[in-house]
Amino acid sequence: MAGIASNPSRFNVGSALQRQRQKREEEKQKRLQARTDVSPELKAVVAKEHKKKTKAEPVEEKISHISEIKTAFNDMREVREQIRLEVNEKDKWAKTIDKMGLKDQQKFWLYKTFISKSDRTDKETVVTLGTDAEYLAELQKHQRSYEREMSQISQRHVVLKFEVFDMKDMICTPNDIFDSIFEQRKENAFLALQNDEKLQMLMNTFGGELKKENVLPPIKAVFLFGN
Repeated sequence: MAGIASNPSRFNVGSALQRQRQKREEEKQKRLQARTDVSPELKAVVAKEHKKKTKAEPVEEKISHISEIKTAFNDMREVREQIRLEVNEKDKWAKTIDKMGLKDQQKFWLYKTFISKSDRTDKETVVTLGTDAEYLAELQKHQRSYEREMSQISQRHVVLKFEVFDMKDMICTPNDIFDSIFEQRKENAFLALQNDEKLQMLMNTFGGELKKENVLPPIKAVFLFGN
């Protein structure tokens, strides 16, 4: 009894070491737990980032698709401009129409006409446009706009008249020229595809068939004036 009482420091040191070991063990367990457990705050952050990611993926796909569509439209604009220039080279009336500050649809109706007669006097120029009966009402609806634009281009007062022709008797219109150019381009594209070795190999493998009507969509002359 006396021996123990006479040496109390040994007991105190032992107890302190035990407490330190216990504390270190508790801290170790906390660190291990921290590696495996995720706090509610961290879970919320991770969930939010995941939500952003899952939302962003379809948007990226959509943007990519829109980009492809935009590229296709830009290509069509280039084709449109090429055909416009070709039509203007072949027909002076088409070139005059192209200069007019009119809405696209108004130009389209003029594309269905040709100059039948042009009589010049000291005061004015009387221009007679030949057209099919089908388009007469629309042309008359915009007659004042046509006269204003033609007067501005020619620097003379222009009066318009319309004369109805049967389609089979009509002289070539800008619309006819457009159709001719478009059909020729379609034929050229069809021949180019026929001579494409890779395409022919695919058609032979899968039993495909190349049809001329599927090479390009049927586009009317109004395509020239689209935005």
